[in-house]
Amino acid sequence: MPAGETYSRVESSKGELGYFVVSNGGPKPYRVHVRGPSSMHAVQVLEKLAVGSRIEDVAQTMFSLDACPPEVDR
Repeated sequence: MPAGETYSRVESSKGELGYFVVSNGGPKPYRVHVRGPSSMHAVQVLEKLAVGSRIEDVAQTMFSLDACPPEVDR
C-alpha cells in the first residue's frame, strides 16, 4: 500500500459505514479503523436521550434506535 492515510465511506442500510486506513508504505496497512453505522446514531444519540430518563427505560430506548449490538461494542 502507498504511504499515507485515507478515509472512505459508503452508505449502508442503517447509515454511513466508514473505513480509515493508515499505511507506512509496507505490504500491510499500519492501522485500520472501521466505523459502523450504529456507532453514530445509536450510541451518541442514546447519550442525549438517556438524560433524565429512568434506568429501566434505557434498554428500551436503545432497542428503538435499531442498533446492531456487535457494532456498538467496538
